[in-house]
Amino acid sequence: MRKFTKFISHHPRLVLLIMTMLLIPSIISYKNTGVNYNILSYLPADLKSTQGQNILDKDFKNAATVMVILDGSDRDAEELKKEIMKIDGVEDVISRTSIIGDSIPSDFLSDKIKNIFYSKGSTLMMVKFNEPASSFKTMNAIESIRNIQSNKKYLSGVSSLVKDTKDLIDKETVIYVGLAIVLGLIILSITNESTVIPFVFMLTIGYAVIYNFGTNIFLGEISYLTKAIAAVLQLAVTMDYSIFYITGMLKKRKKK
Repeated sequence: MRKFTKFISHHPRLVLLIMTMLLIPSIISYKNTGVNYNILSYLPADLKSTQGQNILDKDFKNAATVMVILDGSDRDAEELKKEIMKIDGVEDVISRTSIIGDSIPSDFLSDKIKNIFYSKGSTLMMVKFNEPASSFKTMNAIESIRNIQSNKKYLSGVSSLVKDTKDLIDKETVIYVGLAIVLGLIILSITNESTVIPFVFMLTIGYAVIYNFGTNIFLGEISYLTKAIAAVLQLAVTMDYSIFYITGMLKKRKKK
């Protein structure tokens, strides 16, 4: 072990080169590691809601659905329905015309039908997808539905919730990590006499975080919670160790 540590301390440039080269496979592995955004997969299998969702998926192939609420008339709803059906990943769109056709005017419909498909000038449709709610194909289809030019519309359902969760994590994780790095640099700059050491710490911790995410490829996929908090958590833990390490090293130098 002493020979190994001596080699590292006497060949810093070589070690830095090897560390940098290792970033390449780590980044590639991270890009190819799946992220599980399926919230129900983290719940116990014996829960009624989980069992019901599994039945919808296996028996009825109806687990990946989105409710679309459109502000507008039946004509607006039909135009939107045609556009949604063109999207890759959409299996079917169920609207009023899917059940009773378009030959009956809405004024002649029973109150029961009206209460299902209409409310305060809005029309309800249900979109079914080919793949599970957490698949990227389904999430891309939801994004395409949102981008369709139409009257104001709202999306609801498990599939939409999964998509919103993904977008929120992808957006805010960068902010949290950035804040953690800035605050970490401030703390390290205050507690250290050197102005270089804080940046060296952050560089080595950043390398370690990338290595950590890269090794997740052996797991096949990771939880979206892991993706959200792993970097900040590792930064916090390793920063403590780094402070202890540099403090001990400086004390030994002073004794010499």
